Amino acid sequence: METLIVHPENKAQLNAVKQVLKAMTVSFEKRKNLQYRIHC
Repeated sequence: METLIVHPENKAQLNAVKQVLKAMTVSFEKRKNLQYRIHC
């Protein structure tokens, strides 16, 4: 499968993404302060 890197702009967006992933039982991991940003 693919890996997605998400860059929420605020806490509300972060919480919404987490809730959707949990509701769909999609595994995810948290990482802070990545050294790069990729924009599509």
